[in-house]
Amino acid sequence: MIAVRARGLSNVSFEPPVNRNELDSLLSAADVHLVTMRPECRGTVLPSKFYGIVAAGRPCIFVGPQEADLATLIRGKNLGVTCSPSQITPAVDYLKGLAANPDASQLARGPVRSYQQTIPDATESAQAWDQVLRRHIKPTA
Repeated sequence: MIAVRARGLSNVSFEPPVNRNELDSLLSAADVHLVTMRPECRGTVLPSKFYGIVAAGRPCIFVGPQEADLATLIRGKNLGVTCSPSQITPAVDYLKGLAANPDASQLARGPVRSYQQTIPDATESAQAWDQVLRRHIKPTA
């Protein structure tokens, strides 16, 4: 926040948390989202904010360890761009491309929408878990 003020940036805002029922409209308001991860979290965390971003149909910029599962997913499914904290040129180039082309933001959403179609809904997920558990856990009498 201090850097934003020091640079006089008027197109950056920091908003307070919103209720869950307002989250979709807030996430849908952005053209692209930022997800960060500390290197020590690799292999143990998939930032939960990513799910809301995908649900809103928006691409994301991931800044963190490039070996992280999320970085691999984003690159593999073309859901945005990834970069390490020490080399942010890909993120800068991505943002410049979106800013230079009014249609780029809409085009970047296409792969995200395609990825959305591959995610099972909660009922499908629960049924899949039920089947796995029934196969591998024997009832006790």
